[in-house]
Amino acid sequence: MTITLKAEHPNARNILYESLAKRLHYARHVRALRGTAQVSAPLPVYRLDFKASSQPHPLRNARLEGWNYMVLGGESAGLAHLHVSRGEFTFAGITDGPAAQVLLDAANLADSLLQSRRRAFEARILDIPSIQVHALWLYCRGGASQFVDLRTAGANARVESLSDIETRIASAISYWTSPRRARRQQGDDNRVQVLHAEHKARNESSLGGTSGKKRKRS
Repeated sequence: MTITLKAEHPNARNILYESLAKRLHYARHVRALRGTAQVSAPLPVYRLDFKASSQPHPLRNARLEGWNYMVLGGESAGLAHLHVSRGEFTFAGITDGPAAQVLLDAANLADSLLQSRRRAFEARILDIPSIQVHALWLYCRGGASQFVDLRTAGANARVESLSDIETRIASAISYWTSPRRARRQQGDDNRVQVLHAEHKARNESSLGGTSGKKRKRS
């Protein structure tokens, strides 16, 4: 197996370095910036919204949203984020701790399980916030893509096929759009309205009791 990386924009790394240089004083709060931190090659982040996820073969609708750079060599692994919109790059922050380590573990798992395959995979991040899908996406032509769920990494981590991930997406979409779910949501909304009305009535009653005319002393 060969893992390749999408070529980054020439200006992206410059923007990242300039942004990190301005934030070195954050090192007392961000352990990834302590020590001799170095930035790795980036992983492109592809995102799907809820509507696009409900279409056939949803991953064909995934759009490049930004880049995640591993920050290594500090006291802990970190992730630096760049957001891209209409060709413009903006620094979107840096995180350290579990998220970065989970990504490293997922990459190692994929490498160990797929190394015997004679294919080239392009490493990406897949993010579908509306249905809580966040995965390492090893893109491969011909429907041979593989995925490692970044929300269940660790002892429960496993490599999923394109068919697996599409089934999971379809199940989530079916759940959130089912008539039963819609009725339950409507019921929840109605209960909230009733509770709000009761709370408002109690407040008005309390205000009325304390703001009325004072009784004359006998």
